[in-house]
Amino acid sequence: EGRTIVPIKMKVNQSWFVVFSDSQIETGKGYDKNFTDSAVVQTLEMPWTVDFKNKQIGPKEPVSFSKLTDWIANDNEKIKYYSGTAVYKSTFKYTKNDKAQDLFIDLGKVGVMASVKINGIDIGTTWMFPYKLNANGSVKEGENTIEIEVVNVWRNRMTGDKSLPDANKTTWVLVDKITPEEELIPSGLLGPVTIQVINKK
Repeated sequence: EGRTIVPIKMKVNQSWFVVFSDSQIETGKGYDKNFTDSAVVQTLEMPWTVDFKNKQIGPKEPVSFSKLTDWIANDNEKIKYYSGTAVYKSTFKYTKNDKAQDLFIDLGKVGVMASVKINGIDIGTTWMFPYKLNANGSVKEGENTIEIEVVNVWRNRMTGDKSLPDANKTTWVLVDKITPEEELIPSGLLGPVTIQVINKK
């Protein structure tokens, strides 16, 4: 009929490249390879040690988070108004099964972007929803280490500076329209962080 129909399921903010061939191909047979739903097999609910890399504007020493929370909700103003890089570190135990599976780490919500290492293996960087990375070959049976480097934007620190004397400010811009009442941007690793699998066919 001169038409090509391609059913595709997409997550929020997700995109795909669809490439068509000039050659004639036979009618599809109802394959559903794109329709693969991952299953959560473990939620990482352990404490995290968070090292705020910019010591000039953030905490001097690593901070323990008993659970994942938004920096802007923190009582410590060095965290609430922090802008820059922070590294989350922790460990978790994982039990594998005998099924052939693709393994993923889903970070839940992130403000704003994150890079992930598992057992020292860099599995990638993500900056938009869904914050999910392929973890094949990085997670092992038993205890694992996980390191998540999160970077947010400068506006939170600029907002915090508005309440400080000039001598204590750490940011400067040529055209400054930020006010002390500016709404802060969600920041840090908000989670939940989960391990997800897709069974291979």
